[in-house]
Amino acid sequence: MARLVRTGLHMVALAFAIIGLVWLMSRDAASPSVPYEQDAVPLDRTPADSAVAGRPNPNQENPTGLEHLSNELAAADVMGNPDCFMEPGAASAHDLAVVVVPGRDGSRFAVVDRSGFVFGDSLPFPAATEPSLARREDGSVLAGFGGSDMHGAAITDRGVGPAMQGVVVYQDGQIVFENRKAAGFGLADDGSSYYVLEPMAGDATRLVVRNLDLGVEVHHDLGILQPHPDTNAYAVGYSLDQSEVIVGTPDTAVVPRTHFADATFITSHEHLEFRFFPADGGEPRKLTDYRGFPRFVSSNEAYFALPRGPGYATVKREYTYEGGEVWAVEERWSRDLRPGSVAGDGAWLVAVSNSDGGGRTTEAHVLDPSTGDTLFLHRWSTPVDHDSRIHEGRLALGHSVIERGSYRTVYDVYDVRSLVDGGSPNHYQVESGESPHCGSGGDPFGKLEAQDDQVIYVPRK
Repeated sequence: MARLVRTGLHMVALAFAIIGLVWLMSRDAASPSVPYEQDAVPLDRTPADSAVAGRPNPNQENPTGLEHLSNELAAADVMGNPDCFMEPGAASAHDLAVVVVPGRDGSRFAVVDRSGFVFGDSLPFPAATEPSLARREDGSVLAGFGGSDMHGAAITDRGVGPAMQGVVVYQDGQIVFENRKAAGFGLADDGSSYYVLEPMAGDATRLVVRNLDLGVEVHHDLGILQPHPDTNAYAVGYSLDQSEVIVGTPDTAVVPRTHFADATFITSHEHLEFRFFPADGGEPRKLTDYRGFPRFVSSNEAYFALPRGPGYATVKREYTYEGGEVWAVEERWSRDLRPGSVAGDGAWLVAVSNSDGGGRTTEAHVLDPSTGDTLFLHRWSTPVDHDSRIHEGRLALGHSVIERGSYRTVYDVYDVRSLVDGGSPNHYQVESGESPHCGSGGDPFGKLEAQDDQVIYVPRK
């Protein structure tokens, strides 16, 4: 299946992933709620079982750095390789992509742009999940990877896939963080910070947030966290505005499988609690809601999918806090549409017609997040199995087509940035076959090409 459709079915899954980076977490029902413990330290403090650039790393068999060109992936390693996968960058890293080629004893990756190889290395994981890219304001590039435990299943920004075991983060080709036991990580889209889930004694977990802009590292004790029994994963990710790391905790192990990345909305009637940890080290907040699984712009603003009639409604709520607890809740607007993806900068929200509403068509609405009004409408003439994704101001709507036993995915891509001025979005289509691979050109936002035996990344305009 194509990459977009694999969002809900393939490996995870960048954030909530995106890095998304994103995971579902359930709490041991016999364990009491554990208050956070915050510990702010200088950024160069090395977490347990980890290696930081500039220090010896006994676990790393291959040297890392721009001068070690043996790690560069040639076009023959990538183009047409059915095991290779690509992840395009977003925000200030929109002109970059990361390519990962799995191996028996480890993987190799390369960050590439329109000119070719930027940096790469050999990873200690046979398979790598959730590759993430970010370009910082100073121009340096961060690349993060999670290792895979092929015996577990996890939800990541790609869907259902191997559970994460181990994390490596690079900055301009040099390792700045490595922990073989870490259970998850995420990079802020602007590269200002990243977080890691690290194991502690007694099966406890701590959230480590490294703010590169401020040069500080903050620790939060999350207590004993049990991953969801079906997914072996946790619900952790950045808010859309990148200001907070959100940890979601259902009060029961029996909850729908979901993740934050790409705004997958699954409703639940269970008691849910969310904790918000500011990336700048500020005081955490806590929010408890009894219905719905939200997509957070920040701790102050969220979109919910709530049951209404035969389907679901998209509901926008805003929160006011006092002393870290919710003091007031206000519902801004609601639409009788099922929520879809949200733009990374929060400028657009996609909602679709309810599939169980008895309609003869399927509609995808681009909503104004401040009012809930429809700014743009795409209609399929028949009910379709579809998915949506917003990337750098472009909306990709993919639907499956089966003809004569052959499966393919058709993407309608719209540049919704023109909606700001009341214009009509430019449109193009991309088709992907049943088994897309690196170089097949099936990604709706960019493609890999071979140039002088080098791999280059060409974003679609």
